[in-house]
Amino acid sequence: MKKILLVEDEPFIRKLVLNTLEGQGYLIFEASNGFDALKVAREETPDLILLDLNIPGMDGNEVCKKIKSDPLTSDAQVIILTSKSDQISFNESLESGADDYFLKPFSPLELLEKVKSFLEHKKSIEGGDLPFAKISFCNIKELELLEKEQLLIYAKDLSKIYWEEVGKSKQLERTLQELKESEKMKDLFLAIVALEMETPINILQGHLELIENLSGNISLPQEIEEYLASINMAAHRLNFLIQEFYSFATMKSGIAKLKKDKINISDLLKELLEDYRGKAEEKRISIEINAPDSGSYIEGDYLRIKDAFSRLISNAINFTDENGRVLLECMEDKSKVEVRVSDTGIGIPDNQKDNIFTPFFQIADSYQRKEGVTGLGLSIARHIFELHGGKISLNSQAGKGSSFTVTLPKFHYDKKEYLEELRAIYPISAESASDIPLQEDKQILFYAQEFSRLYSNETMKVKQLEERLQEMEMTFIQTIASLVQAIDLREAYTGGKHTGRVANYARIIAKYLDPQLLEKKDFIYSLLLHDIGNIGIAEQILSKTDKLTKEEWDIIKLHPQIGAEIISQIKFLEPSLLSVRSHHERWDGNGYPDGLMGEEIPLPSRIIAVADALEAMTTDRPYRKALAPEEAKKEILKGKGTQYDPSVVDAFEMAWSDLKELISGKA
Repeated sequence: MKKILLVEDEPFIRKLVLNTLEGQGYLIFEASNGFDALKVAREETPDLILLDLNIPGMDGNEVCKKIKSDPLTSDAQVIILTSKSDQISFNESLESGADDYFLKPFSPLELLEKVKSFLEHKKSIEGGDLPFAKISFCNIKELELLEKEQLLIYAKDLSKIYWEEVGKSKQLERTLQELKESEKMKDLFLAIVALEMETPINILQGHLELIENLSGNISLPQEIEEYLASINMAAHRLNFLIQEFYSFATMKSGIAKLKKDKINISDLLKELLEDYRGKAEEKRISIEINAPDSGSYIEGDYLRIKDAFSRLISNAINFTDENGRVLLECMEDKSKVEVRVSDTGIGIPDNQKDNIFTPFFQIADSYQRKEGVTGLGLSIARHIFELHGGKISLNSQAGKGSSFTVTLPKFHYDKKEYLEELRAIYPISAESASDIPLQEDKQILFYAQEFSRLYSNETMKVKQLEERLQEMEMTFIQTIASLVQAIDLREAYTGGKHTGRVANYARIIAKYLDPQLLEKKDFIYSLLLHDIGNIGIAEQILSKTDKLTKEEWDIIKLHPQIGAEIISQIKFLEPSLLSVRSHHERWDGNGYPDGLMGEEIPLPSRIIAVADALEAMTTDRPYRKALAPEEAKKEILKGKGTQYDPSVVDAFEMAWSDLKELISGKA
């Protein structure tokens, strides 16, 4: 941390300089006379000294000479602060060793800029003409008014930066609101998709039931019975997935309206214990409860809260081996109820704890698929608790078990109403003060202090909004990733991992081509969304096991345009629009949908084209077996300069050892 020594005998001026520099990350020391200045300079060895010329004990020039002649302090940069604006005074200060000369009354913004230039860039004027301030000469009357004038300049500067911060925070609020609207539209879209998917599944299950009824006592060939059983199982599984997906989307979009029931948490947990006792006994798991008999009441939506705790208990049983233990505990105080669901199961590794509430996150794929877990349960539970003003936390150790702690307020207030109350009492006295003639020192100082406080508040608000914006972006990306995974699952032969593999290959190629791409939003979003248009392609085409007809292929070729159309409705994702539309263009201009060629094609699209081809060639398809990695490499090299960008293919060659390792692991 950079150190600054402020030497100033006037308390008002010292306070103004401190207010100016506070919050900039500097360590600031003070002295009010020349002797103290020398003592502090030797003890603290500051990087920069702001030195008033007229101080008690010895003047600033004499102090500066001693500082510059002392080996312990000679490296310190010195800026003289003075109201003397003549050339002689300026030259005397430079001769004493000063690095710069700053006139009073000073603008805090200009002083801050000067300080930053010295501490960050070590600039010095090293002689030359005096940079005169607006007042080149001060008579006796002007000197008498110096304190008021300095305060007024300070107040005006604070007013300026305060309103700049207000404008910045308002812009961030608008951006945040737009993102919230986009997030809501996206979640509504997910909910609609889930409902649309539910209809054909219900029809399929109805037809299966009809077949069973029609067959009656007819003995069907064993092979057909196995097919029907498999179809029935798959339909039930898919219906379960759709219900989970719909629950998740409605929670996130705000479609779900919460009721205000009086809920006895103790009774609810006892009811759930009985519901799950049979499942626990099947695995020889003991399930116990420790809750007050008198009841622990909260206000909330009974069915939603029950659903959330049901998911926690189900998870605990699913991930606990035979002869294990699940414990439900309930505690309360005057304002909240706390519930803990603990198990002696497999636990969660430290490197995966941060992702445990992320949608579709899975700890151990094979185990979860066996237990019928989607990776949405904990995410849905967390959203339910948060909608009730609560929170959920995790304490887990791999191999020893997990404990989820839920804290719920007994009475939950509406955040919007609370924010309106805050706005009603937000201080506005300084907002109208800029039009009031300021006459007295106390009034000017009050004005400055008021703007200083408001500016600090606005700076904090901007920081919080920026952090919230980043959180919203991350949540948005995670949810879109969930949608993409759901789309991938429609192509059974890719194992639901096509997009992830393409993204991994593309990132490795980009690392060798231009590492800065890995930080750019258009590239990141393009990797995630390049095939999102497949949501508009009929499933019977996507999952077809034979070669596609020309008509079917023409439909498949529409997916880049469909993807671009979806993205165009969400401003947040606009950086990736052109790349998503163009990822099937060819370097020679013979691609689709627009026949772009060469560098007309966005760079992310050119990288995805190579990564997509590599993934397709090295993955089994219904109509052919996967190529060996080296064969796939030869095919891509053949397309250099025709199908693929030569520079991307060169990066692909440089990255080959990394790519080959990834292909072998089928990440």
